[in-house]
Amino acid sequence: MTDLSSVRARPAATPAALLLDATEDAASLLLLLAGLFAAPPEEGTFLSLRRGAAADLLTRLADGATLAAPIAAFRATIETPEDEATLARRLAPVFGLLFLGLGGPSTVAPYESVHRCGGRMWQAPTGEMERLLAAHDLSAALEREPADHLSIETAFLARLVAIGHPDRHALARRLGAWVPTFADDLAHADGTGVFAAAARLLVAAIEHASDASTPRNEPRKA
Repeated sequence: MTDLSSVRARPAATPAALLLDATEDAASLLLLLAGLFAAPPEEGTFLSLRRGAAADLLTRLADGATLAAPIAAFRATIETPEDEATLARRLAPVFGLLFLGLGGPSTVAPYESVHRCGGRMWQAPTGEMERLLAAHDLSAALEREPADHLSIETAFLARLVAIGHPDRHALARRLGAWVPTFADDLAHADGTGVFAAAARLLVAAIEHASDASTPRNEPRKA
């Protein structure tokens, strides 16, 4: 069974330089955003986002009407006078406060169950995602995390978009049903604006992905 370990191992992986068509760019953006919510972003993440492969990806996608404004807003939050290492150090504790429960009432839980089931974790969406991943011979790679973690669902959507699997439409609708609420909560809780802008970009990326063109090859099982 394949896992989604790339989300954890490379928080903002940069395969985008090798991806040429619109479908692949849509998948790369989803994978990039999945990484931002999987672990505290590192110096290399911001190097890529400012002047590397991730920056090139954002520039290509900014031509589209759906993504132009949220990409610009996100880029504005990371184009600070700080160097990349300083920016990463500043945001690491913010990540813990927002997503790891260290912020108490200010925590914005990145789990579908919490947003759909009255604030509780490990509810029906967790089991539903476990079964859906298993149906595609996949497993959740984030250690000790429920399968309905935002990064797991987003990385899974990236995979389905990349291969043009028809299940991408249902998964995009699933994410679209709760990620906007997550983004709204972040807008109030994230004083840096970085993660809030990333969440708004993710909302747009999900919409964009659902409309992404099917790859030239026939869809195959994820």
